[in-house]
Amino acid sequence: MNHSLVNLIVIALCAVTSGADTFPEIQTFGETKRVWLKSFLSFRRIPDHDMFRRVFAQLNPVHFQSSALDWICQAIGGRLEAGDILSIDGQHLRGASESEVQGIHMVNVWSAKQGLCLTATAVEGKGDEITTLPSVLDTLSLSEVQGCIVTIDAMGTQREVARRLVELKADYLLGLKKNQPNLFRDVQEMFDDALRRPVESTALDLAKTEDQRHGRVEHRRCWVLPAAPDLNDHAWPGLRSVGCHTHSD
Repeated sequence: MNHSLVNLIVIALCAVTSGADTFPEIQTFGETKRVWLKSFLSFRRIPDHDMFRRVFAQLNPVHFQSSALDWICQAIGGRLEAGDILSIDGQHLRGASESEVQGIHMVNVWSAKQGLCLTATAVEGKGDEITTLPSVLDTLSLSEVQGCIVTIDAMGTQREVARRLVELKADYLLGLKKNQPNLFRDVQEMFDDALRRPVESTALDLAKTEDQRHGRVEHRRCWVLPAAPDLNDHAWPGLRSVGCHTHSD
């Protein structure tokens, strides 16, 4: 029996969104929700799990992800809102044990305002996350991220990543560690010098929060300094300011 590609994809997406992790579970979801699915899909019977497996094995994952992102953008009104925080982060595959799929990771893009994952790209191991970033940013460019704030941990603190985000007219907030030793040293010296002097004689901005969680009080402080002209020699694309974050109990 022939099955509509749209039906297969819609049933699979609904099933995965509801927690299905395998093709047999997708089939079970379809059979369980048959009446509901027929309220907006036209089909004679639910495809079996082998049909789902064969079809998804033939789909180009990059093209599929691009189409899915286009659908998400239409669902949220055509584009992301300026000021939205888009967090790019690597996560170990949920439920993956070392004996089954050792080292499988996902690089996800999470929209804070929409409360949803925009894209998810599989990588073989944590060390491969950085090589996946260019394709993640290429996919993200389809959703018009102008005015959004893109955050990435230290794996993404690379000039090429910053340059690409500037091209997309997005702001960025990148984690800085010793993988950029010269920049890290100079930023550290900037804050050491500023914190030794009276605040009123510096360009320091300070924001602080206090939260009570699990029976303890967490204090967070973030100091911000303008980057130029102190860091001009590093030729970092679009760099405007640097921050220092601390927290304590």
